[in-house]
Amino acid sequence: MAFVRLYNAKKITDGVMLNKYGDSLFRPWLSVQNCCLGFAGIYVAVLLCRVYDLNSGEVASWVQAVGAIVSIWAAWFIAHAESARAARESKRQELSRCAGVIGNLQYVKGVVVELGESAAVALNSVQLKAALVELTDKLDRIDVMGLPSQVFVDAVCDVRRELGKVILLFRDPLTSIGAGINFRLSHGRKIITLVDDHLSKCLSEKIRIGLE
Repeated sequence: MAFVRLYNAKKITDGVMLNKYGDSLFRPWLSVQNCCLGFAGIYVAVLLCRVYDLNSGEVASWVQAVGAIVSIWAAWFIAHAESARAARESKRQELSRCAGVIGNLQYVKGVVVELGESAAVALNSVQLKAALVELTDKLDRIDVMGLPSQVFVDAVCDVRRELGKVILLFRDPLTSIGAGINFRLSHGRKIITLVDDHLSKCLSEKIRIGLE
């Protein structure tokens, strides 16, 4: 029963999506102006048939010719509408990827700021390293090949590289203590400055992509 309900729900959802898509394609046709033009065209066609006294064969030829022209125009219109819809969807996905990168950079900055404040109180080097590794894992999950601009690729790679440099300091027992002590004033501040620089570039690039 649960499977049947899920299947029926999927059919209803698919039907609604198809109805919305069909409505978006044919909405420009269903206007008062187009209806009036259609009736006027039919009236003119009937009037011409009566004025020129066309026989059934001639009328059929004219109807076939006009139908072919209308079919070609309709095919072009539907293809153009589909192309425009695909372009809008591609633009939406690009902006969504941009927003994802910006959100990840803002998250990295927030965590680094919080780590700097905690390190000044009681956070040890092991906890700092674990938090930074978690940030690098988060950036590694971003598909840089699918990003819409080199600006976002550079942002992810540069921040990931800087985090990796600091993590290497925590792996060495000789430098881990000093790295933990100086994290807020040195390493953390450097990461925050880098993230702020790339955030500014990414926000500007997102606006540029949205205006294209």
